[in-house]
Amino acid sequence: MIKASQGIIIIRAGHQHDAAFLWFYRSPQGDYFAGSLDDIVLPKRLFRENKVIFLMPSSRLLFCDIAAANLKKPSLQTLIWQIESELLSEAESLHGVILGRDNGQYSVAAVEKQLFARWLERLRQAGITPDAVYPDVLALPCHAAIKLGEEWLVRYGPTKGLCASETYLALLWDKTQNTAPVRCFSAPVPAIAGWEAAPVCTASVLFDTPLLPEHSFLTSEFQPRPALTRLAGFKALIIGSAVSALLLAGLPFFEAYSAMRQASQLENQARQQAGSHFSSLPERVPLRAWLEQKLSRSSAASSYGLHAMLEKSYPLLAQIHQGQTEALTWDSEQQTLTFTLADTQPDLPGLASGYAVEGLLVQAEPQKRKRVRLIIRRVNDEG
Repeated sequence: MIKASQGIIIIRAGHQHDAAFLWFYRSPQGDYFAGSLDDIVLPKRLFRENKVIFLMPSSRLLFCDIAAANLKKPSLQTLIWQIESELLSEAESLHGVILGRDNGQYSVAAVEKQLFARWLERLRQAGITPDAVYPDVLALPCHAAIKLGEEWLVRYGPTKGLCASETYLALLWDKTQNTAPVRCFSAPVPAIAGWEAAPVCTASVLFDTPLLPEHSFLTSEFQPRPALTRLAGFKALIIGSAVSALLLAGLPFFEAYSAMRQASQLENQARQQAGSHFSSLPERVPLRAWLEQKLSRSSAASSYGLHAMLEKSYPLLAQIHQGQTEALTWDSEQQTLTFTLADTQPDLPGLASGYAVEGLLVQAEPQKRKRVRLIIRRVNDEG
């Protein structure tokens, strides 16, 4: 809840890891300011006195719809496990929120935990603790677009959006297959069918869209810990002193037994908790060794994702000016992107065989009924 005397500070991270954080400030009187945290150091009192919202670039997030009609009030992790085979990384490495539900279909947004933690650490080092964290596109009205720096933000549905550079905007927008008109609040308006000019107001439009508290990413392990009041701290000190005195006076003979019992209880609790998440957990294998092995496999997995694959293959895709995309599949395990194209141009096999980019292998395989399957596969740099 924003107090009447409060302003709002919005901070947004860019797609690139080293990109400066942009900030936008609206004072309680309605004055509007903007800048970069690398260029201007805002007084720390502004972050104490105003609502602070952090926006993550949607190009670094996963947005998906997951069918789970047979599950009653599923958790985010349970939903993500439903699509684990389609992910670029293991489900437990993601953190996110459920944006909505419609007839057993859940809309989910998720981000890599390590990347999310790095963003929060950069804010912490700047002396900033956000009150809420959201995907940047949710701060836009539905069917709207703006340009921040070199990146376009587009929200084309209540729980759908994209973030892209101008180079790839038209290509990625075409893949959404969205036909509804889009109001563009930045000028000039890109030459995309259905996009129309709206009054130019740059990033100030971010302040006018309600953001729901339940959509904030500050949950679970990323939930801020409330500071102790003086009274609570004093009570904690008294209780801690009493317990310490009791242990020193009467319990030295039971320390070893108590430690062993607690360790056994914690092991059982941890195994039960892990078993509820991992059905493949073996019974007689030590839990810690099994988790370390699973984490090692997860860390070794490639981070080369769909976005990077599209960027590398864009010069080829831009030459496909005829036909219709009937299917698009992404196999994260095999690092393979496959398009099924109907009525495409006859020279596509030649374009594919002549496309040479380090790290990619491209093939065009003719199919029945005038269809061509275009396969783009990642190969080891060594060849």
